[in-house]
Amino acid sequence: MPAPDSSPKLVQFGVFELDPQRLELRKQGLKVKLQEQPLKILRLLLESPGQIVNREQLRSRIWPADTFVEFDKGLYSAMARLRDALGDSSASPRFIETVARHGYRFIAPVTQLGLAPALPLDTPDKPGIVLAPAGRRFVLSLLAGLLGGALLLALLLTFNLAGTREWLYSQTHPIRSLAVLPLENLSGDPEQEYFADGMTDELITTLAKLGSFRVVSRTSVMRFKKVSKPLAQVAQELSVDAVVEGTVERVGSHVRIRVQLIHADTDRHLWAQTYDRELRDTLLLQSEAARDIAQQIQFRLDSDRRPPAPPPRQVNPQAYEAYLHGLYFSNKRSTENFTRAINYFQQAISIDPSYAAAYSGLSNALLGEMFTGTPHRNVREQATFAAMKSIDLDPNLPESHDTLGGIHEFYEWDWSAAEHEY
Repeated sequence: MPAPDSSPKLVQFGVFELDPQRLELRKQGLKVKLQEQPLKILRLLLESPGQIVNREQLRSRIWPADTFVEFDKGLYSAMARLRDALGDSSASPRFIETVARHGYRFIAPVTQLGLAPALPLDTPDKPGIVLAPAGRRFVLSLLAGLLGGALLLALLLTFNLAGTREWLYSQTHPIRSLAVLPLENLSGDPEQEYFADGMTDELITTLAKLGSFRVVSRTSVMRFKKVSKPLAQVAQELSVDAVVEGTVERVGSHVRIRVQLIHADTDRHLWAQTYDRELRDTLLLQSEAARDIAQQIQFRLDSDRRPPAPPPRQVNPQAYEAYLHGLYFSNKRSTENFTRAINYFQQAISIDPSYAAAYSGLSNALLGEMFTGTPHRNVREQATFAAMKSIDLDPNLPESHDTLGGIHEFYEWDWSAAEHEY
């Protein structure tokens, strides 16, 4: 009886193949950059193609044993990244189908492939290849051409002709993920921390709205506030290719922001800029800085998948001040602070009833109050109204969709509607 084949298997589907042992996904032979959790989900789905893998199986196999509430958002986020890497859609799936209230199923044809051993160039039974004279001439010509090309490239790089060094660096060090580290408050007033934190939050949101480029969430980056660690280590912990760091300085109604883009692995400074604006023009400043950063990393806006964002408008300085105070207390995630945040967001709305971000912040703070306290009876209706009002004013604000997703998931148990909003 022949011994069973113990060589590791590749799993092929469409133009993709997964190496389950190395946990690597490749598309037409090229490695696809994807985080560990989405890859583990894919491996688990491919173990039972055509069968439903329920949420409990995913949680027990991939997430820590004490993960419960955060598991839902983690799962939706990982599935979104996996589908994005596969070019798949939950609405019309080619690979992964969502089975409402049950789990997920891999629906594409799957082929198991054995890894073929590499062939030696010369074996006792097969002598090495001997080239004919014409073949030798071809090889010599090829080597001469390669040598000439290498010399030309060396000249281009040495004198940086036509920006060759920058172009080559951008091609060999692509940036597909980014973290905005907490901006440092240079105002000399500890009471202005809310302003620096708010500007960090807003810059993250503005960058994330530009397209499918991965931007790390505020929750993940704020743990590095006032922490002295090498940038390479921070980037490794956040699994990003580059970081944005900078400072905020506010004097009265004048705001100055300095930001720089740094490649994580090499600690190479790719770009830096200073922005001076009046407080009423802060939204314009954030938009300008975000688009400058995106341009520097040669990122194409994903216009096929997202509607173009409206041009930033001027904001009432008092409304913006109240909004940033609301963000500051809302992000502290406690009942008392949610109540303070709600008051500030309502204050911003009373000053500027068309301020979409203030409605979005209000909806998120109300949802937080629902989780942490004993809210009055109609708080859910208020949170839903505020989220819908925000979306009416600006469909591109993600926090409002997050609030609606939380309401659908935890209070209505409507998983499909929750997934759509997330």
